Amino acid sequence: MKTSSIYESSLKSYTATTGEIWDIHSLTETHLVKRVDGQFMRPNDIATVPTDSTTGGPVLPRIGNLYEYPSGGINTTQLEWMRCRSIQWGQPEGKGMQAVVRWETRYFYATTAKGMTAVAPGSNTGLNGENWNSAVILDSTKFLPCELLPVFQSRNVKLYRDNPSMTGPSPGLDVSTGDIGGSEKLIDQDVRQVGMKLRLVFDCYATPILASSAVTGMLDKVTSLLGTKNQYTFLGYGAGNLVATGASINHLEGEFYELVFEALYDEYFHHSQFALSASDGRPEMISSGGTSKYKTVYWGRPVRAQADFNSIWPANDIGKNQKYQAYTGRWW
Repeated sequence: MKTSSIYESSLKSYTATTGEIWDIHSLTETHLVKRVDGQFMRPNDIATVPTDSTTGGPVLPRIGNLYEYPSGGINTTQLEWMRCRSIQWGQPEGKGMQAVVRWETRYFYATTAKGMTAVAPGSNTGLNGENWNSAVILDSTKFLPCELLPVFQSRNVKLYRDNPSMTGPSPGLDVSTGDIGGSEKLIDQDVRQVGMKLRLVFDCYATPILASSAVTGMLDKVTSLLGTKNQYTFLGYGAGNLVATGASINHLEGEFYELVFEALYDEYFHHSQFALSASDGRPEMISSGGTSKYKTVYWGRPVRAQADFNSIWPANDIGKNQKYQAYTGRWW
């Protein structure tokens, strides 16, 4: 029972629902609230009870308050991260009112969650940081969901040259250093692509939408990546393999938001073939064995700045586990 100078409340019953890492976990409590002076509860008390500032008050939480876990909690239960989402009032009989308080969270408590250690910006310079077989069991704490949704597609390119003996495109060069050799072909070819759609849930208390003097906001993180190529290995793809193509931020409920980050892998590292032009703007040709051939063919792609895509992960155990989820499809 909780008592202030005006009200008292007593817990009558509760129900709890816990689920998988993508679920909303909830606790519903039914309280009986009465006036200390014995008078009938009135509709105006609905607004007064959660804002009661007298000694011992308030006897019920405000919307958005954290669950009042004993001693502040020690990171051992989902109750510690639940916030009050709603209060439903009724007066079935007598002088008191029945208040049904609903608490919710998306934080998932786990004792056997695994994580990949290379999540901090600049920490992952090779494939070792991408080896999910090297994931470790993290300390028992709260986690949030993440998943990778690949989309398989292709683009059509014109090839002036092809194998044998053709120098392929390089992920580290925007323009090849010289003629790429190979055999004359002049064919259309489909190039395989994989669109990487990364969904991760974040808490705006930990990562706000906009930045402050002390915290980098999610909007700033995403903006700094758009239109860039990956500086380090990301989601198993080496440096220069990916281009950040888009993102969206969606509100789920309360403090929880979903980031959808999109990057594109291209089999030719986003290169196309170009034939060197003559002064008249047409491809420069040479004659070899009585056959006209393109004099110089090179690989080229748009020049893009590089950025560390790993900055998208939270630099803590939540980020380590989310990266593991993206790779394996599970949190354990």
